[in-house]
Formats: sequence, structure tokens, C-alpha cells
Amino acid sequence: MNSHNLDALVATVRRALAKFRLVAGPGLAWVVPGAIGIAGYWLLLVILHALFRFQLGLTATLVTTLSAILIAASAYKLHHYILARRAKAVKEQSHYYRRELSDLANKVRSVLSLRQQGGELLTLVTKAVGGTRACLLLHEVNGEDFTVQFVEPKGQDNPLSGLKLGEQSAIVK
Repeated sequence: MNSHNLDALVATVRRALAKFRLVAGPGLAWVVPGAIGIAGYWLLLVILHALFRFQLGLTATLVTTLSAILIAASAYKLHHYILARRAKAVKEQSHYYRRELSDLANKVRSVLSLRQQGGELLTLVTKAVGGTRACLLLHEVNGEDFTVQFVEPKGQDNPLSGLKLGEQSAIVK
């Protein structure tokens, strides 16, 4: 076998393995944990049988295993349904602020208009992401530092209102 044939064989095997990973990868992600779960469940049945001396036949083992799989699958589906509903509810709460933020972003075209509309921008961003405190730092006109121009919630009692970042700050760089 010459070098050219060996290279072709290696390339063919690599392509076949890539296809196998593409097709079998997601399946193995379910099969392996499923097999481990079933083995663990059977081990638990054997231990419980040894402790409590109940009847443990092949039919009973298979029926209880299938029941456990159905219950686990139902719980998994319910979990994803609840997460999807929660995400939708959270998204709907911030949808108004996200739309307003998008409209404002279309208006803001320069730093000058950002200075004029920064308070509205900061309020919308804070509410869109569900934040409780935020500040907008802008570069000082005659200086080198970044100082707070707008703070949310408004007021001097907000600890962010006195924030100042120097030009040499790691955050600025």
C-alpha cells in the first residue's frame, strides 16, 4: 500500500467518523445516561429486594423500569414546559422597555444627543434587563475622567451617583 492510498484511507475514515459523530453524538448523549440510569435503578431494586424480601420477577422489574422511564420523561417535559413559560413571562415584562429602547437607539445618533437623552436611555436599559441600579458614565468635556451623568434610580442616596473613573482605570482601558 503506497502513501497515496494510505492518505485516501485515512481521509475516508475521518469522514466516516465525522458523519458518525454528527448522527450518533446526540443519540449517545441520551443512550449513555439512560443506560446508567436503568442500571442504577435495577441496582436499587436488588438492594430493596435484599432488605425487604418482596417478590422481584423479570416482569415486575421490566414494568417498574418502564414506569420509572415514563415518569422521568414526563418530569423532564414538565420541567422544560415550566422553564419556557417562565422565560416567556419574563420576556413579556421587559418587552415594552426593549421596544422603547430600540426606538431610542434609533434616535440617538451622536454623543451630543446621548448627553441629552442619556437619562431616558439609562432608565430603559435598566428596566429592560431587570436591573435595580445603574449609571451612565460619560467622558468629561475638559477632563480625562469619566463621571456619572445619569443614575438610576435618580437621587443622591444612590451609591453610584459619586462614581468616577480615571483615564488610567483598568475598566476604561
